[in-house]
Amino acid sequence: HLPPLSFTSSSSSGSSSPGFTMKRNKEECIMRAACYDSHGGQTVRRMREDYPMPTRRKGWVLVKIMAAGVNPVDYKLCRGDVPSILVPKPKIFGGDLAGVVVECDEDSKKFKKGDKVFGMMEYKYTKWGTYAEMACVRESALARMPKNLSFPEAACLPLVTLTSIQALRRGGICEKSRGQLKGKRILIHAGSGGVGSVAIQLARHFGLYVITTCSAKNAAFAKSLGANEVVDYRAQKFEEELKNNPVDFVFDVMGADIEKRSHQIIKQTKGSA
Repeated sequence: HLPPLSFTSSSSSGSSSPGFTMKRNKEECIMRAACYDSHGGQTVRRMREDYPMPTRRKGWVLVKIMAAGVNPVDYKLCRGDVPSILVPKPKIFGGDLAGVVVECDEDSKKFKKGDKVFGMMEYKYTKWGTYAEMACVRESALARMPKNLSFPEAACLPLVTLTSIQALRRGGICEKSRGQLKGKRILIHAGSGGVGSVAIQLARHFGLYVITTCSAKNAAFAKSLGANEVVDYRAQKFEEELKNNPVDFVFDVMGADIEKRSHQIIKQTKGSA
């Protein structure tokens, strides 16, 4: 578990904007950031007070981070689950973010200074991350925040939403095919998890009948997201529950044995996936 970032509400320039502290040290702007210099467990993480602030270049946006999302990939990269050469050090944790535009291209047609944005940074091949006070993000990797979302809510969305959308599209589930999906059924595993909870909402948006697996304590939550049926994976075997009424699609974030068992309840017809 990483220590929370408690951002200050002042800067050396006298700004009252929360979430950003700028200090001047030998002509260099620095910031607070949670990072690691080598792979390992909790012992390698540290909070630096003097991490150099990123320098913006054309096509990129400098963002004051107000909230950052937490995902399994954060600790997996730190643990060393990918080759070290893909993760330059010192590496700042995090990829999801929500914040306020500090600086962007003068001719940008998407953003201006002060816009509330959210998005996702690249995880590999860069030492930068979002467990920090500032981040420099590709303009194409950001979007304006919906007005009805808070910064923490927006910061939770990018990775899990992109994962869900991309997976559904690979199965042919998208806006263009919406008319052909009416009446089709999908089984979404781990419906109360980050990816699964978004996949339920997207699947319902596309007109699918949604069945999901989760524990009994999370059944009400899954149904509040739009699930039509819930299978308690601790007390029931989904392949037994669905063997007489197979589904057209399976959305699997678990793999291994779950994937093998899922093949038993997919309709063997064209268009099933």
